Amino acid sequence: MLAVAASWYGLNYFQDRFYPHTAIGELNISNLTRQQANQLLSARWNKLIDQGWTFQAGAKSAIIQPTTGSADGAPPFFALDEEATINQAWENNRGNHWWQQLIKIITSWLTGHRTQGVINMNENLLRQELQNNFQTLVTSSQPAKITIQKDGSYQIKPELAGQAIDYQSGITQLGRQLLNLQQQPLTLQISDDQPLIKQSLIGDLQPVITST
Repeated sequence: MLAVAASWYGLNYFQDRFYPHTAIGELNISNLTRQQANQLLSARWNKLIDQGWTFQAGAKSAIIQPTTGSADGAPPFFALDEEATINQAWENNRGNHWWQQLIKIITSWLTGHRTQGVINMNENLLRQELQNNFQTLVTSSQPAKITIQKDGSYQIKPELAGQAIDYQSGITQLGRQLLNLQQQPLTLQISDDQPLIKQSLIGDLQPVITST
């Protein structure tokens, strides 16, 4: 009898509330109504975008917010669809029948339930903004060159390696943080940009040049 009463109370209580141990990313919305959860989500998102996300590459850093450097009227680099996020978390908590709801309440209590935010991201605009901040760190590679004089002598100028930034990896990292409402420094990887034509390749032509 006690179990029946407890079950009935639980079903009634959670009829318009999120189940126990429910979270959107790192945001706990357990036992909240949809309106309360929406207010909490909005406050969390506003705090995140006010502070922005810090990107680092070498000794240079830049704080990126949804509209950093955007022209007036331009779409944001990324945005949280709050309504879709709440609806997704809510639907994942529901059941069509009372016994399904009861099982989900118990399961949620024991193991918890986590969903993610619904994020709209304009990767092209975001990449352009990152390039505006970090492109000075990028240097183009220079291929090895051979200069042949009229007298048959020649000179080989060795290649120069440049530096490239992996913007896509940084954008992917940011996407994961946005989905989980996280805010951690993001590192853009700088790597050597090797030219296709190297001195060793030209050196292989030396016997041909000499015989000619």
